[in-house]
Amino acid sequence: MLLAVAAFVLALISDRYQVGQCQTAHHYRQLAVEVRPSVEQWDIGEGESSTTGNATTTDSTSSSVPSAVGGHDPAEETDGIEPDGRAACSFLPGLTERQRLWCRDNYVFLEPIASGAQIALAQCRKQFADRRWNCPTDNPAVFSKIYDKGSQETAFVHSIQSAGATLAIARTCSRGHAPRWCGCDTTWTRNEAVNWTWGSCSDNYVKGYELSKQFLDAGETDTSTPKSKSTLWNNEAGRLAVRRLMRLQCKCHGLTGTCAHQTCWYSLPLVRVVGNLLMAKYESSTAVKMSSSGSPRLVVKRTTATALPLTTEDLVYLRRSPDYCLSDPAAGSLGTFGRTCKGKKSGYGGCDHLCCNRGFNVQRYAEKEKCKCKFVWCCHVRCRTCLENKERHTCN
Repeated sequence: MLLAVAAFVLALISDRYQVGQCQTAHHYRQLAVEVRPSVEQWDIGEGESSTTGNATTTDSTSSSVPSAVGGHDPAEETDGIEPDGRAACSFLPGLTERQRLWCRDNYVFLEPIASGAQIALAQCRKQFADRRWNCPTDNPAVFSKIYDKGSQETAFVHSIQSAGATLAIARTCSRGHAPRWCGCDTTWTRNEAVNWTWGSCSDNYVKGYELSKQFLDAGETDTSTPKSKSTLWNNEAGRLAVRRLMRLQCKCHGLTGTCAHQTCWYSLPLVRVVGNLLMAKYESSTAVKMSSSGSPRLVVKRTTATALPLTTEDLVYLRRSPDYCLSDPAAGSLGTFGRTCKGKKSGYGGCDHLCCNRGFNVQRYAEKEKCKCKFVWCCHVRCRTCLENKERHTCN
């Protein structure tokens, strides 16, 4: 069975979820058309920070304290989805009965979960852009097959979508969009330092973890199977990746440049940073199998004597991936024929690797570009138009 949040998102991107199926809240009519948040929307406004030790300090001119710190009253926010939104839980595709029950109690989080899943899939496409399997979400019929394969790619997709749901719910809480369910994390109060104090609104990772775990793990109806156990494991790894990357951010107070005192809070990581960590976990993922004795559990396939112990932050897979060179829709592979590659690059993205040593075509063309630009007083830039010779390489 597909991971429920994936079934929900795949239904959206393949236009199978029609408006007429759900005559409820305005938000669901929007979701029915398609949820397409900006790929970088969670990276905007975060700023690039300088890190010292475990603390991340951001200049006061470019940092923004979470809204509750700035005097914002979360009670003034709406819940995000009208009360009759819970009726949509009966119509959303791909949900198990346990998830529908969860949905009726927590309907306000469905839109964040959908957005989180979409952004997670966008991150998947970016991470695998130069790979033979390139996370082909633009072809849902083929992409959906990856969920049942138990491969390394399956592990990454489960983990990044779990991380996306955790991030989305945590942000919904800390931004005051679901005041009846949650708010900022105000538990961080103990501090022995003299030059900074805790702000009143850290991002609520704990609630994001709790609610995303409830929703995603409820999608597994038979938790005794190897596939379900590996799915639950990789879901957890995605959530723990978010926790590992939580950042301490601070805002300076006092005279300009002195930073005599700071207000600090814990902030969620950028999506691309989580994606980078999970990609590294993908590269070092561990082959597992069901134990042959005792209670059913996953154990490492001991292929070498130096296999490292398995931790909850690792990604696990049940079977090796195919090479994805040829089209095999049943295996979730579109093949690499016609893919654009980099002719002079070696490794991922290079034509030799991406084209599976089948060779590639070279198309030469000229493209107009601005060139020989000069600054003209005052005050504009004047450029000429030049023809630039370029090449495009595509796999045979």
